[in-house]
Amino acid sequence: MAFEIEKATERIIRQLYNNGDTDKASLSALRSAATIDGYRAQKVWPVFLSNLDEQWLSKNGKATREEAAIFAAVRMYALHQQASDSCVFGRRNYSDKKDEETNSRELFEALNWLKQGTDSHEALDRRVQALLGTNNYNAVIDQLVHLMQIIKSKKTGIQID
Repeated sequence: MAFEIEKATERIIRQLYNNGDTDKASLSALRSAATIDGYRAQKVWPVFLSNLDEQWLSKNGKATREEAAIFAAVRMYALHQQASDSCVFGRRNYSDKKDEETNSRELFEALNWLKQGTDSHEALDRRVQALLGTNNYNAVIDQLVHLMQIIKSKKTGIQID
C-alpha cells in the first residue's frame, strides 16, 4: 500500500505544479492549513479526492491515516515550492547514480547535506532530535514543517522526494 500512497502523492504534486503553471492559491492554502479537514484545506479537496483511492477516504469525517500522510507530504511540498519557479519535487531513482547530478534527495538526506555545508549544524541537530523524540503525530508534522522551512530558507535548490 505504501507504493500506492507514494504514487497518489506524486500525482497530486504534479497536478499542483502543472508543468510550471502552479496552482498558487492551492499551494497557499496548503501552507496555511494544518490538517486536511481544516477550513483552508477545502481549496485542495478536489485535487485530493480525484487522486485518492476510495478505500482511503474517511467514512466518519475524521481523516484516515492515508489522507493525513498524503496531506502532510503535499503540504511539505507546498512549503518548499513557495517562491520557486522550478519544481522542488524530485523523484529518486535508486537504481541509478544520476540523482547526484539532478540534486534530488530524500528529506533526511537533504538535512544531512545541509548540515555539512552550514555553520548552524547544532540548531539543525536540535530540531531533528526534537522530531525523533516525539511520538505524537501532530508534533511530528509540526517538526517536519519547521525542518522544511529551514531547508527552504537556505535556498539550496534541492529537490526533495
